[in-house]
Amino acid sequence: GRRAIKEFGVDTLLLDDGFQQWRIKKDLEIVTIDCRYPLGNGYLIPRGILRQPISTLSRAHIFAITKTNLYPVALDLIQTLRKINPSALIINTAHEPLGFYQIGQGDSPLLTPDSLKGERVGLFSGIGDPDSFERLVAKLGLEIGFYFSFPDHHNFSPRDIEDIVALARDKKITTLLTTQKDAMRLRGITLPLRTLVLCIRLKITKNEEEFYQRLHSLYRI
Repeated sequence: GRRAIKEFGVDTLLLDDGFQQWRIKKDLEIVTIDCRYPLGNGYLIPRGILRQPISTLSRAHIFAITKTNLYPVALDLIQTLRKINPSALIINTAHEPLGFYQIGQGDSPLLTPDSLKGERVGLFSGIGDPDSFERLVAKLGLEIGFYFSFPDHHNFSPRDIEDIVALARDKKITTLLTTQKDAMRLRGITLPLRTLVLCIRLKITKNEEEFYQRLHSLYRI
């Protein structure tokens, strides 16, 4: 961080998993909360999914509830967050599909989200929440012929690709679909079938104006 400030003149540092870094003073603490599994069973890893006790949420300035277009937001979650941290801003966000691009051609114009509507596709991914990817694709009106789900952060091997392609051909599927995260790990790998990447963005669907007001206040805009 000091090097970035000194050598590149930056005035803002963004930290991934920065909420866990107690020794670093931060001007704004944003905590993302998965709408489907918001607080898990209340226990820390490995007994649960939490990285810190729920009580530490009292330090947060903003709670961003994710995937609200895929799962309902539980009222008791909002009540719990309000009880722990009454002053924090709560925003809702959605994973909004922007379109598709041919793998390896990320700079090309996107195919529209409706361009594959009704088409039968095969899915494959190595992400932490494969069910949400499947649900998002289904909401686009695509027929899912199969879903090859690998563990999170999976590095695809030639054998993996052979298995995916073999299953697709067995089911007479000519289009494969994967995520942007997985596309990064498929660099240098040739897929013999049409393979598209679903491009998404995080869209704020509730309290967007208040969110940007909080950001602007840091810069006195």
